[in-house]
Amino acid sequence: MREIETTDADAMYVWHVDPRYLEHYPVERMSIQDTRDLVERFIGWQRELPRWRWQLALELRESGVLIGSCGVRRTTVDATTADVGYELNPEVWGRGYATEALRAMVEFAFADLGLSELNARSVDTNARSIRLLESLGFSHALSLSPGRGRDGRFWPERSEYQLPRDRWRSAQP
Repeated sequence: MREIETTDADAMYVWHVDPRYLEHYPVERMSIQDTRDLVERFIGWQRELPRWRWQLALELRESGVLIGSCGVRRTTVDATTADVGYELNPEVWGRGYATEALRAMVEFAFADLGLSELNARSVDTNARSIRLLESLGFSHALSLSPGRGRDGRFWPERSEYQLPRDRWRSAQP
């Protein structure tokens, strides 16, 4: 994982318009400019002091090819809870990259940031994402009706999952 850079926008756009990716995201298709704006937002987070939001690029170790991103975002600078999120290029789905990235992000959130709880959302039709969350100890907390999300986009039925630090800690070796 590394910080997101301006040059990542073109690679991210490839999966932002992939029909397999779009099955699990709002129907408003992103333009290349939307993706560039998103990347600039993530880069802006890198300059926040104190820092309270992270979205990191996921690269293949062998080649350095960008395959996704993963992040943790407090809702306010002093919040003790945060949202986690992740996205992968559909070309690499099913290879364990999301599990590896989210596991590292969860550890960072609890061990380094000292957060008390993490939240994640998944559309109810994304069985892979739900299995990933559950495999890392997240449990279903809330069903959300279709509607506008915090990002202003319209989302289909989705659920929120939670992972308290105590549950995460008790599962560590």
